[in-house]
Amino acid sequence: MIERIKRMLVKEFLQMLRDPRMRIVVFGAPVIQMTVLAFALTTDVDHIKMGLLDSDRSPVSRQIVERLTSSGHFEIEGHIAGEADADRLLDEGSIRAFMHLPAGLENDLKRGDSTSIQLLADGTDSNTASIVLAYASQVIREYSNRLLAENIEKALGPSMVPGRVEIEARAWFNPNLESKYYYVWSYYGEHTEFRGKEIQMP
Repeated sequence: MIERIKRMLVKEFLQMLRDPRMRIVVFGAPVIQMTVLAFALTTDVDHIKMGLLDSDRSPVSRQIVERLTSSGHFEIEGHIAGEADADRLLDEGSIRAFMHLPAGLENDLKRGDSTSIQLLADGTDSNTASIVLAYASQVIREYSNRLLAENIEKALGPSMVPGRVEIEARAWFNPNLESKYYYVWSYYGEHTEFRGKEIQMP
């Protein structure tokens, strides 16, 4: 049975390759389809419209907003009057995320206390919502780590700032990790390089 199937496959492949029109159908159509669909279907999340409620209005809150906008992922769509207004805009789809910077944010950080920032995301598309939350969390985490290092340096001196190990990731051929290029070029093998590096925080 296996030998019969093998001979049948060989015959069909020979017949297929003998006809030039079949070569176009078998090899050309999938390549065209893969290229077109890669640019039509994208999973990249950028230019996220975010509503903002800054109840603190301090240099710290302005630095956080600046880091969000400078990351290239978020676009601040004006200041929101309150949480009820934010819920309405999220339901309408006018914004995809909402951040509330509470009053006393800067004072809490100056006293060395922990503080919380409220972040809401439109959960209609769970995948997009998780990406939005991950982007914002990364920006806040990086700012928190830098602020902690600056406070330690002021209190104990530069020599007391602890070092840490970070992973530097570099994607070859598609450094921005855009999905449309990933779908096309991953067939040929996209490489990502990870390298551990010990750094001294400034």
